[in-house]
Amino acid sequence: MLTRAFLALCLLVTLLCHVPHSAAQARVSLTNPQVAKALGKLPKRIIVVSEDPIYQGEQRYEGFELKAFLTWLSRYTSIPLRTASITFIASDGYWSEIPIKNLPNRSAVLAFHHVGDPPANPFRDATHAGRSFNPGPYAVVWEGFHTESEHLPNPWSVTEVILQPERVPDSLRAPTRDLKTLRGLELWRLHCSRCHSINKFGGNVGPELNVPVNVTEYWSRERLIQFIENSASLRWNSKMPSFSWLPQSDREAILKYLEAMREAKVCSNESSCLSRSEHPN
Repeated sequence: MLTRAFLALCLLVTLLCHVPHSAAQARVSLTNPQVAKALGKLPKRIIVVSEDPIYQGEQRYEGFELKAFLTWLSRYTSIPLRTASITFIASDGYWSEIPIKNLPNRSAVLAFHHVGDPPANPFRDATHAGRSFNPGPYAVVWEGFHTESEHLPNPWSVTEVILQPERVPDSLRAPTRDLKTLRGLELWRLHCSRCHSINKFGGNVGPELNVPVNVTEYWSRERLIQFIENSASLRWNSKMPSFSWLPQSDREAILKYLEAMREAKVCSNESSCLSRSEHPN
């Protein structure tokens, strides 16, 4: 009797240990052989991109239909798409996060081949901001023409994706519910987290902005506003794009959020920051 009760308890513990998996974030390597094999079974198509951000001009790509890829990813990770966000992670540390519900209803592919390049070398090298890179193994490309204001994710050199329930990670929460600060958080996640991290959460193309010292503690407010608007006016050959097209009120909201995060650091010195996980939630 005791043995049966013990076995039942073990089974219950096992089941409970597996429940959180469906609600937690799932990080998937697209270069994993088993994942690559599964992707190979997805529907493929060729799309034409106008004013291509990678090679410029009109280009053609072959890839897996993005909607089919997302459906597969949801099944693979047991995370429902309707309440999820996806983050594309590039080999250089660039992050591109977007809620699934915000993806436009238009054709896109997770491209694995630039049509015209040989199968042995599916993407030839390209140049962006004076730097050479290879867009492979995967790039997200959208059919037709789109403008910067549409905020479509166009990550290239994608090697990993994260699917997770849509929520603000604990590491990014400001210690205030001020509406302008909340607006700044929203804008930061949309425009800044692709390259920068806060509390070690986000991309690592650009510098960390909060730990161990917040950027507003060593840059003046005026200089930061100027840098967000046009980094090239302060730093020659800067990799950071100009955000002069953002309304001034939005740029100031981003700065207000950064200032608020001075009171929400996850670590306060180099050694304590090194001891934390790379992307805490």
